[in-house]
Amino acid sequence: MVMNYRVIEEETYIPIPAESLIEGTTLTFPVFISERDVYIQFFERGSRFNGPEKALLGEKNLSEVFIMMSDAPAYELYRAVQRRGEGGETVFRDSLSPGYVGQKEEYFPIDRSFMVEGLGISFSLFRLVDQAFVLLAEATPVSTLILSTELVSLPGAFFIKKDDLALYHELLNGMMAVTVEPGSVAWSLRVSAIRENAKVIMSCLIDNPRSGERIKESKEIVGSLVDCVFRSNDAIANMLSLKTYDYYTYAHSVNVAVLSIGLGVALGLKRPEVETLGIGALLHDIGKSFIPHKILNKQGRLDDSEFEIMKTHVTEGERILLDHQDIPAKALDTVLQHHEKLSGRGYPYGRSGNEIGLFGRVSAIADCYDALTTNRPYKTAFSPYKALSIITGEKGDYDPGLLRLFISMLGKIHLQ
Repeated sequence: MVMNYRVIEEETYIPIPAESLIEGTTLTFPVFISERDVYIQFFERGSRFNGPEKALLGEKNLSEVFIMMSDAPAYELYRAVQRRGEGGETVFRDSLSPGYVGQKEEYFPIDRSFMVEGLGISFSLFRLVDQAFVLLAEATPVSTLILSTELVSLPGAFFIKKDDLALYHELLNGMMAVTVEPGSVAWSLRVSAIRENAKVIMSCLIDNPRSGERIKESKEIVGSLVDCVFRSNDAIANMLSLKTYDYYTYAHSVNVAVLSIGLGVALGLKRPEVETLGIGALLHDIGKSFIPHKILNKQGRLDDSEFEIMKTHVTEGERILLDHQDIPAKALDTVLQHHEKLSGRGYPYGRSGNEIGLFGRVSAIADCYDALTTNRPYKTAFSPYKALSIITGEKGDYDPGLLRLFISMLGKIHLQ
């Protein structure tokens, strides 16, 4: 049995499930446990993980162990090999059909956890089958549908027509109005309803970025998001928008807001500061309203001219929000600086070091992480471990102290 109680300092550690270590395999990375915030090497790189090692973890009642961030790629490969051994296979993203790309903006993915047996809905449901949206069940405000067991048990994501967003918004408002305490099933549903409502508001706002009413609603929903995080740390996991078949700017905006709010709370910021950070993070990509869909949805990487157009979403976002006097001036730091890098290699102004404010530094990490862990037209989403490995590998681009806190936050909410 190989154990080495050696403490390694000045490293960043990430949690992994103890059950992901497979009996009879060779560990291609050292494994650590945490005792009183000190990381102690428990198994050496190259050691065999056999029955006694597995039993030892069980005796210590360890559901998770830790690896060094620098070993995340080795862990990813280790897991991939195990999955192949279990009969699994690597899944690559198929190219998107022109028909799907053309229809994508007409549909809205919804959280199917709300779609429970016996619920009456006034909007039709669709499924995505072979890159085509297929009617699953039809309903209207005058002809409601009572969801059956067979319907809600169907696999895959559910979608609604964007024309029915107001009806979905009404259903969510009813769920948000319920007063419940953290820890209950009803609390989790309410938190999810707040997240879904944030998606609805951002979808409408991206379609109509000049809407003062939607801007007001976006500020109000940020207040609800912040309230959830202050009341319960578990809310962060519930509020991260579920990953769907493809990338949607409004879902990405909500995720960046939630991650930024969580990091702001972890930093010890006061509530008004966290709300301002959250407003900026939720609206950070509003300038994409003016980017052509053919660029936003392009299958493949953007060429130089397309990337120059994409970069304008930052300054366009600032221009839009300057017309809304009720947006806090500090929130604009998030909009303007979420693509700036401490190294000076970012855009739009190539700012570096202390030229980038705290809100810009926070949102840069949240934005990059969610972008890497979300499906894009040209790539399949990276796992959280791979995404964090990529971000930490960009030496000098991101605030190292904030990044360590961000990784710790993700570990606490068990984001696997």
